[in-house]
Amino acid sequence: MDLPIVNHKDYYAKIGDDHKFPINKFGELANYLINQKIVKKFHKPYPCSFETLNRAHSKNYINDIKNKTLDKMKKTSFIINTSRGPIINEDDLIIALSTNVIAGAGIDVFEKEPLPEGNKLRFLPNALLTPHIGYVTAENYSIFYTQMIEDLEACVNEKPIRIIE
Repeated sequence: MDLPIVNHKDYYAKIGDDHKFPINKFGELANYLINQKIVKKFHKPYPCSFETLNRAHSKNYINDIKNKTLDKMKKTSFIINTSRGPIINEDDLIIALSTNVIAGAGIDVFEKEPLPEGNKLRFLPNALLTPHIGYVTAENYSIFYTQMIEDLEACVNEKPIRIIE
């Protein structure tokens, strides 16, 4: 089997429920899979047209995307961050967008929220910015507002519901 794999340097493999498998980094996992003849080879990935960031909040990822990362991307690529604002160094992103190092960015989370009024990202034509609303759907809002009204009515009637203890 040939697998096209894209890997991040901090990817850790966990295999099985006991998590005692002796692999800490992806390279070790790749070698193991090849040596065990589970896969024939791993293909070197082509540069992506869209890079999406989906990472947990961790101090290890602060400013993880800087000039050196952006410079390696294709000039026609887009970076999309719906994860955590501080992952991308905003100053480096502004430079990359304003000098067309990459084609564009879709950003839903920012280093500082709300995004300051004078932030240069606001004025770049190749930056699509949303105010941290990636979770918003009509269904979510319908549930949220319906439950909010139910909660208010219950409190007014001195019979609170959805009490968190």
